[in-house]
Amino acid sequence: KRRPLQFLMSVARAWWIGRRHRVELVHCNEHDIYPIGQYIARLLRVPVVISVHFTMRDGYSRWAFGGDRCPDRIFFISRGSQEACRPDVEGVIPEDRWRLLYNGLDMAKFTPDAGLRASFRAEHGLGDRPVIGVACALRPRKQLEHLFEAAARVSNPDLRVVVAGGAVKGDEAYAEQLLARGRALLGPRLVTVG
Repeated sequence: KRRPLQFLMSVARAWWIGRRHRVELVHCNEHDIYPIGQYIARLLRVPVVISVHFTMRDGYSRWAFGGDRCPDRIFFISRGSQEACRPDVEGVIPEDRWRLLYNGLDMAKFTPDAGLRASFRAEHGLGDRPVIGVACALRPRKQLEHLFEAAARVSNPDLRVVVAGGAVKGDEAYAEQLLARGRALLGPRLVTVG
């Protein structure tokens, strides 16, 4: 609503790409991009599905998915996420369209590369220490504070927490405060790789 021309140009470009590549399904990987995704799916005349990675509340579901904007499927990445979103989604998206799709990799197909592991650990001075790693944007909704607090409670002094990610435009001050808090809690056990 704030930038209708920019929005329409984005929809047109995505529609053109979808049509050119004969897209058969639009998958919105996060719920906050669904509003544009459902328009594109409608124009392409294909189903639209959504994955939920954060708790939805305060009527977001009614706004994004209500009425004829309802997705063909909604995927939750854990039972906890599904239950946390239930109050907002219930009555908006019929429950027969809900699916639980765990957010994980098939380790029979995606196997660790021992060489890459060794070079990464050597580059960052990790040795054979236990490591908790996270790769994401440094923004409030990722809630990395919880990871830092949990890791600080672990008594093993060899544990390292490796953070790969940076600030998103507009969240620079938050990212600085987050890393400062992480360093205060973990000291040298916090390793940032950008």
